[in-house]
Amino acid sequence: LLRHINTVYLIIAGILIGAGVFVALTRFIVPEIDRREKERLEKESYEINKLLDIIDESKTGLTVLKAAQRMHRPLKEVMEIAEFLEGEGIVEEADNKITLTSYGRKIRQESKNFEAR
Repeated sequence: LLRHINTVYLIIAGILIGAGVFVALTRFIVPEIDRREKERLEKESYEINKLLDIIDESKTGLTVLKAAQRMHRPLKEVMEIAEFLEGEGIVEEADNKITLTSYGRKIRQESKNFEAR
């Protein structure tokens, strides 16, 4: 009989510990991960918009190196952003210069109109 009582206590203790871990995950750890992810996405969005602003200002296009200098960011980071934007069809590279595509200009205009509201 004593063995059965100890087993029941162990099962109850296991359930309580499991519940405690679940609460800790849902209340503290997961929201922290979400917050960090949100901050990372906001930073990336800011960097993308900054690069698009610089490209948009330069009507004839500019090199990635020149864009990196104007953004005060490492060349590798700016190249990654430019490659992403090129893959999305927002910018194109010609003669070692990156310029906005017509789709990119349309998106920029819609973004500016949205911000104006």
